[in-house]
Amino acid sequence: MIWRTASAITLCAALLAGCGQKPAETKTAANAASANAPKPLASIHELMLSVVDESADVIWNSVATISDATGVHEHRPQTDAEWAKVRHAAIALSESANLLAMEGRVVSHPGQKIDSEGQPGAPTGAIIQKRIDGDRASFVAYAAGLQAASMDAVAAIDRKDVAALEKVGGEIDEACEACHEQFWYPPTEPAAKPKA
Repeated sequence: MIWRTASAITLCAALLAGCGQKPAETKTAANAASANAPKPLASIHELMLSVVDESADVIWNSVATISDATGVHEHRPQTDAEWAKVRHAAIALSESANLLAMEGRVVSHPGQKIDSEGQPGAPTGAIIQKRIDGDRASFVAYAAGLQAASMDAVAAIDRKDVAALEKVGGEIDEACEACHEQFWYPPTEPAAKPKA
């Protein structure tokens, strides 16, 4: 009984001593984790140009029917290397959705103009940023839709299913366009009411 009481007292003392040190240790660990947390460096516009557009183009161009003076030509991935190239693009596109949705990533850096800026009616990076900040949940949902479509592309590629790859290429386009319609494009004019 005395041994148990002594053990309990020792254990309580150790726990109390640990509790006294824990806040400082927790604060230090939190600071270290915060300092080492991933930080967004590229802007959304830069990601679009360097990862999203590049990867999507590989997928869209992998299946094509071209008609010219010499006839109709079907373009499809044929070799393992060609399938692998399209798969790499689909994986990159899928992961780019995570990067786009990363908290703290800006549309454009100070002094950086987006491609359409300056065209009649085209919004500036600041306007697009305001739109995204006003409805971040939709922006993140669109990124998730892009990711889901990209992973469907990976599945089609793994099956070497050309028809499914062509179909999912359209789904990727729809995911991109839905986001662009809300955030990136100039506002559409309301349809004119017919005269009575």
